[in-house]
Amino acid sequence: MDIIRKKEELQLPLLFAHIRLREHQGVLIFLTCTTADVEHYIIQTLRDELEDEYAFETIPLHIQDYAPFTAIWHRPAGTKTLLIFNAFDFEAFYQKPDAFKTQIDNLCANLNLNRDFIPEKKLKCIFILPSEVEHRIALTASDFYHFKSYTATFTDDAAFHRGITEAEQGDEGRGDRIAFLLRRLKKASGAKQLAPLHFELGDLYYDISNINQALYHWEKAQKLCRQLKDERNLSAALGNIGLVYHDLGQLEEALKYHQETLVIDKKIGYLQGQASDLSNIGLIYSDLGQPKNALKYYQEALAIDKKIGYLQGQASQLGNIGLVYQALGQPEDALKYHEEALAIHKKIGYLQGQASQLGNIGLVYSDLSQPEDALKYFQKALAIHKKIGYLQGQAINLGNIGMVYRALGQPEDALKYHEEALAIHKKIGYLQGQASNLGNIGTVYSNLGQPVEALKYYEEALAIHKKMGNLQGQAADLGNIGTVYSNLGQPEDALKYYEEALAIHKKMGHLQGQAADLGNIGLVYRELGQPEDALKYHKEALAIHKKIDYLQGQSINLGNIGMVYYDLDQPEDALKYYKEALAIHKKIGYLQGQASYLGNIGLVYHALGQPEEALKYLKEAREIYILIKMPHEADEINEWVDEIVAEH
Repeated sequence: MDIIRKKEELQLPLLFAHIRLREHQGVLIFLTCTTADVEHYIIQTLRDELEDEYAFETIPLHIQDYAPFTAIWHRPAGTKTLLIFNAFDFEAFYQKPDAFKTQIDNLCANLNLNRDFIPEKKLKCIFILPSEVEHRIALTASDFYHFKSYTATFTDDAAFHRGITEAEQGDEGRGDRIAFLLRRLKKASGAKQLAPLHFELGDLYYDISNINQALYHWEKAQKLCRQLKDERNLSAALGNIGLVYHDLGQLEEALKYHQETLVIDKKIGYLQGQASDLSNIGLIYSDLGQPKNALKYYQEALAIDKKIGYLQGQASQLGNIGLVYQALGQPEDALKYHEEALAIHKKIGYLQGQASQLGNIGLVYSDLSQPEDALKYFQKALAIHKKIGYLQGQAINLGNIGMVYRALGQPEDALKYHEEALAIHKKIGYLQGQASNLGNIGTVYSNLGQPVEALKYYEEALAIHKKMGNLQGQAADLGNIGTVYSNLGQPEDALKYYEEALAIHKKMGHLQGQAADLGNIGLVYRELGQPEDALKYHKEALAIHKKIDYLQGQSINLGNIGMVYYDLDQPEDALKYYKEALAIHKKIGYLQGQASYLGNIGLVYHALGQPEEALKYLKEAREIYILIKMPHEADEINEWVDEIVAEH
């Protein structure tokens, strides 16, 4: 039987890395748990990993006296010994926590008095305590998150913690745990007892995608934390509420909560928290279609993580910056940041982080029209997620592999992977993942020329997003449904759905989404034979993409404008816009886009009666399609080449 939860084993390589990377520095680490079994497991794991590099000394942490701290102030400088402060009486503490108040106050005071010896003497100190005691230490030292080196929490896999009786150790799942906590909630009184119950209920409801109940309990928790003047947990509760509003697509509301969290974390000097808050704010701006604002916040977060030497945080921010450059249509820059992030995750042995960055690199290669390379990285990421048993990660990578097969023109394989991903998301009860994969399956059926089947899957995805209250997801699904109706030759119905999607994106302030919807509406008006209206919408979309500096979006709008001018029998204007679009795709290295516009330019020159120019561009387009293994498109170009050669 496992001693700690599988997902928490992922923290162990980080713990080892923090010790090894600070070989010539002082280290102060707090590891929190709730039982002696977990404490023994942690110590034995440290010994197994590090006993060839360090001597070990365990120091009983009897918090009634000062004795443990003599090990700090009497210790000679620079010794290669790990000082592990352990043997806390967990069982007595959780039976009568109030009885420990005076002793814990003494512990906090003495640790604060002696902590400066740790960096001065380059000592390696590891305290193993209940999380409540660590919280108390944090509250008594405003700069706690600056002077500590690392913290991690380990949970007994048998679920033995605060106030849990023998009956609860046989927990059969989140539903049983929720039922138990709700019973406890009815009996509890006072903010100190109620706050942690609401916190955990929020966590559990969030895990099962019941985000409205999660929001209810985290709202309760934050009110109780305000009563207790517990700023650290208040910050955590507000951050969680921000995440819920983000999931609901209420980005302005989410921003408000993350900004309040940032203010609190600055007040208590919690640098790691500040970096996390800045990152969350960056993510919101990214989702609002404002990549430059997102970049600013990610860079601030990266600077803090570098300052405190938090490698995992640095890798996370580098990955986020890479995603921004992807959104900006700058894949080479994106690749550079994702590879930096991957190198850090390898250095600290963080497998989940490695898998995440391998997946991001795969997405870049997918954007670069290099599906074989993309596939290689997605498969590596999938292998890691299988190794660590991370089901959600497996589902994400299966979905990505499905998208590669879709791009390769292998819809049956694409369906197989998307359906595998959907099955996992159903198994773990992750509604957002289910909706995403239903949408992906819908897109495959749409590409297969089965619009009715596609519509069924898009509508299922829309129903889930409505159930969740996820506005951004609803807008995406409405856009997909609009595209199906457009393909069915029902432009009026398509227009209705695109306008609904646009209304949601305007409500959210999501600029990139607005631009996409405006472009789709422009396409419908072109189909309806209303070129002036089509131009108006495409130019509105182009203005937004220029505002947010989204190059790939600009090139799409320029190409659409070029098509309208071609329809209007204005080939010179069409040529101008196609060439602008081509220049952007060359700049960002998007080969498929380059081939498409080279082909369009070739056809315009053909219409202008310039066969040599036409052939030059068409042949260049054909070479790219062959290079990126799109034979159907290459054959279409060949037909045009043959026709022009035959004419002249």
